[in-house]
Amino acid sequence: MAEHDKGIRRIMKDRTMFLEFLQGFLPSHLQEALELHKVTPETLVLQNTSYISPALKERIADILYTLHHPKGDMYVSLLLEHQSTVDFLMPFRILQYMVEVWSHHVEGAGSRKNRKDFLLPPIIPMVFYDGEPSWTGSVRFTDKVAWQEAFQGYIPDFAYHFIWLHQHSAQELRSFHNALGAIFSIFATKKGKTLANISQALFSLVDSFSTEEKKLFSQYFLVCYEIVTGQKGGQDYPEGYIPTVKEMESMISVAERERKEGFREGLTRGHTRGLEEGFTRGHTAAQMEMVHRMRAQGLAFHLIAQYTGLSLEEVTKLGKEEYPLQ
Repeated sequence: MAEHDKGIRRIMKDRTMFLEFLQGFLPSHLQEALELHKVTPETLVLQNTSYISPALKERIADILYTLHHPKGDMYVSLLLEHQSTVDFLMPFRILQYMVEVWSHHVEGAGSRKNRKDFLLPPIIPMVFYDGEPSWTGSVRFTDKVAWQEAFQGYIPDFAYHFIWLHQHSAQELRSFHNALGAIFSIFATKKGKTLANISQALFSLVDSFSTEEKKLFSQYFLVCYEIVTGQKGGQDYPEGYIPTVKEMESMISVAERERKEGFREGLTRGHTRGLEEGFTRGHTAAQMEMVHRMRAQGLAFHLIAQYTGLSLEEVTKLGKEEYPLQ
């Protein structure tokens, strides 16, 4: 599973984020029927069992919640399509998945399953796709069965709800006015715009969040940052570390500087000063300059160590040495 897909799955396993996902992407008629505005994260229970067959785990990941609703329990499933190609058998995959979920439900029902009034809970099937090609596969199962008109009534007739992130602009996602929309707007920068293009609008939105919503956004910001910038993070952060808004803004500023100035290939400033070479050369002027500029942006020493590849001890020593920033 690619890092991007792991990041999405990690976010969706947070029930508050998943509820915001439903509020942003579930069709309006379902939101009205469920009175989704009354649903709370506490009514969502993540199921830790996967119903994807081993042969498909390289292609698809699943997230399944039970929604405890006043009108009766139901399942909400989200399949994450890993591949960048269209799976034309997706309606069949969905049918297999739903049958597996229902089979598990029946097994757990005990003697109740033998009663006439025993009913299977509804399943809301959704597919999340972030591939490059347009999704040209059908969302209806009947479209994958021959003679569908002649055998109408004898063929399961259902559709899955399809979400393609590339269809939504960063501006549209921010209009959700919640942490999920803000996070997904960062993913939307993978095409066309850079993080710096959305930074002002993004953090203006985040500043308007409640304390809890701001904390929720900050909690998953690092996941997005690593995916979008390609800078691996996490291993040097304290466990459970949540960056401040100032640190997040500084991280985006540093990422944009790297993009513009060819951070990894080196800077030319009077003489060639390859940063990657400089980082292995000891306490050079290039190292010292970069550390001081990152400090000026408000980054903590452990974050600077993460981005530059220097040890925390080296960063701390360089940061304390005098350097005339211009």
